[in-house]
Amino acid sequence: MIFSEIVTGFGYWSPIPAAALGSVLTVAGIVWVCWRARSLQPITRRIWRFVAGEPTLLDLDIQKALQSEASLQHFRAHTGIPCRTLEEAKRVIRWSKDNDESLQDIASTGGKFDRTKCELKPNSVDHGFLRGLALLAITLSTIGLVFALVFWQSDAAWVWLKDGSPHFALTKNSAQPIFHKKAALRAQDCGGKIDETLITATGFSSREIAQVCEIFQAKDLDTFVKNLVEQQKFLSLWISPYFIFFGLMSLNFWWTNSATKDMLGRLQKRIVEKNSTLPATCASLPVVDADAG
Repeated sequence: MIFSEIVTGFGYWSPIPAAALGSVLTVAGIVWVCWRARSLQPITRRIWRFVAGEPTLLDLDIQKALQSEASLQHFRAHTGIPCRTLEEAKRVIRWSKDNDESLQDIASTGGKFDRTKCELKPNSVDHGFLRGLALLAITLSTIGLVFALVFWQSDAAWVWLKDGSPHFALTKNSAQPIFHKKAALRAQDCGGKIDETLITATGFSSREIAQVCEIFQAKDLDTFVKNLVEQQKFLSLWISPYFIFFGLMSLNFWWTNSATKDMLGRLQKRIVEKNSTLPATCASLPVVDADAG
C-alpha cells in the first residue's frame, strides 16, 4: 500500500468530548483554589450549606474560631502566602509595612521567604546557571506549545516519506514543504514530465515527486488525510498541558529567584541608607491575638 511509505509520527488518539474537557478544567480550577487556600473548607462549607442550610452558631468561641479560619483562608487565597496561622499572617503583614514591601512582593519569593522568622532564607537566590536553564526550558516549552497549537488548527496532515524527505503538509490536492519556503507540489503538477523547474520550485527530488504523485492517485487519500488530521489534533490536545505545566514550573522557578534577588537588593539598600538594621525578623514584631483583630 502506497501509504506505507509515509511516516506520520502519530498513533491513535481517541476523541475527547468538549463537555469532558470542560469538566476537567472546572475540577482543576477548584483544586487550584483549595491548594492556594491550603484547605478544603471552601468546598465543605458549601456542601454543609447545601445540606443543612445557612448555619446558626450560638457558641461565640466556635464562631470566632471559624471566622479566624475563614480569614486565614482568604489571606492565603488572595495573597498566595501560605501562612500556617492567623497570627503568623498578621506578623507578615506588619513586616511588609515596616520594610516597605508589598504582600505581592513576599508572595513572589515563594518558599524563599521564611514566614516564621520574617526574613529571606540564607542562600535563597539560586545560581545564575540554573536561572538560565529555567529560561531555556520556558523557551522550549513555548515553542512546543506553539507547534501543538499549529497542529490543532491545521487541516493538513504533517508527514514525511520514509527515505527522509523534507517534512510536508499533505492534503488531497497538495504537498506543501513545511520548514523551507518552497512552492507546494499540487496534484495537477503530476500529469506531465518531472523537470528541474518543478524540482527547484518544490524542493522535492524527482524520486520524491514520483512517490507523492503516486499518493495523490490513491482513491482513499481523502479518508487517509482526514484520519491523520484528526489524530494530530487529539495529540495536540494531549501534549499541550505538558508544555504548559513544564513552562509554568520553569517560569515559577525563574520568577521566584528574580523576585527574591530584587527584594534582597532593596532591603540591603535600605539598610545602607538608614545605616541601621531593619526589623528583619518576626522576633522584633509584637504577637497579635487573633481574637483582637
